[in-house]
Amino acid sequence: MFSVFGKVNYAFKDRYLLEATVRRDGSSRFGQNNRYGTFPAFSAGWRLSEESFMKNISWLDDLKLRAGWGQTGNQEIGNYNGFSTYRSSLSQSSYAIDGSNNAVQPGFDTEAFGNQNAKWETTTQTNVGIDATFLKGMFGLNLDLYNRTTSDMLYQVALPATQGVATIPFVNVGEMNNKGIDLGIDFHNKALNGDLTYSVGVNFSTYKNEVKKLNSSSTAVLLGPAIRSYTWTRSVAGMPLYSFYGLQIDGIYQNQGEVDNGPKYPGYAAVGKYKYHDTDGNGTITDNDRKFLGNPHPDFTYGINLNVGYKNFDLSAFFQGVKGNQIINMVKRWVDFNNQAGNRSLRMLNDSWTPENPDAVLPILDANDSRSQQPSSYFIEDGSYLRMKNLTLGYTLPAGVLSKIGFESARVYLQAQNLFTITKYSGIDPEVTSVGSTPGSTVLGVDQGNYPNSKMYQIGINFGF
Repeated sequence: MFSVFGKVNYAFKDRYLLEATVRRDGSSRFGQNNRYGTFPAFSAGWRLSEESFMKNISWLDDLKLRAGWGQTGNQEIGNYNGFSTYRSSLSQSSYAIDGSNNAVQPGFDTEAFGNQNAKWETTTQTNVGIDATFLKGMFGLNLDLYNRTTSDMLYQVALPATQGVATIPFVNVGEMNNKGIDLGIDFHNKALNGDLTYSVGVNFSTYKNEVKKLNSSSTAVLLGPAIRSYTWTRSVAGMPLYSFYGLQIDGIYQNQGEVDNGPKYPGYAAVGKYKYHDTDGNGTITDNDRKFLGNPHPDFTYGINLNVGYKNFDLSAFFQGVKGNQIINMVKRWVDFNNQAGNRSLRMLNDSWTPENPDAVLPILDANDSRSQQPSSYFIEDGSYLRMKNLTLGYTLPAGVLSKIGFESARVYLQAQNLFTITKYSGIDPEVTSVGSTPGSTVLGVDQGNYPNSKMYQIGINFGF
């Protein structure tokens, strides 16, 4: 990849600010006809606090209005997306040409399908904002409202199984929109003749994600990557990207009468088994009864930063929180049902249905049950949490002591990270963002036993010479 970059800045009397940039990017990851992309951007600011009609407002230190528009490009599709590649291996592309059973001849098969027509994914964003400080820097405010549209999204669209097992290429599939608000508020103050200092910082962010279109058809569907033979997410126009999809569980059949009067699920419905919701109302449970069960996008995220200093002591704490998102707890599929190898949960032992335990959350134990583990509301959990990310206590040695030992400064500190988490999520760690590290495999909010954030304790000392 290479880029040509131009930038212009202009300011007039510190009141009117203007910046404009343009990028011309090229990438060999795209075909010859779509190799280059041009991405302009500009922003403007108006510092109202410098205007004459604002000079008499004594409590206002600074007030600036901002607006901007710009485009950026995405080329994260791997290095060989444009080329069909081939491989030779005994397990995939060999054959006993002479018909013998003891010798094979190596051949070639398709390793990856190429797409020469892929082009830059483009994100266009418009934002307006306010920056302000009040009362000689005691209060600060930053507010941004943005509208971000991503077009020509790069995605690996699943191909029919008849195409084989070759890696599928990225293609451009439509448009997605995010509208959001970012807010930051700061407060700083002193007391006890300056011996005590304290500050509070709060940030808040919310956005609405929506797939606007996928192609010319309003009923087009993008399926998420399969995880252990099942697809758990899908994206359609009008819904958030990577929405969770499956069967809704209405309870467990308690007796034969409920089975006889409930929707038919051939080969499954029985006393002690899940009672799935008949979404289409035809009296039979099929794949058509699947529905959207939630999505990984939160209602809002927030952070709280606290700082206190008294003479040579300082204390800081940072809290992080997420509210309103869902998580697919895939670990429950492995440990609560029979189909996956490995250990089983205590929940499977103690909370599987029996006549004596009618309020159980798991169906009756059945070694041949392969359907209860299919994508359903059982695996969807509230992913909201509040976590103390960092807590630090420090002490700065007095200058008189330091001068005697040849140091300009020294500070001793104790620090703890991820000290505690408040959540209803039953998995190991609710701070789950994605699964998969290769392009196209990422799915938000799916927990496959992601390694949790570690709780850490540190003690240290900083010297200045």
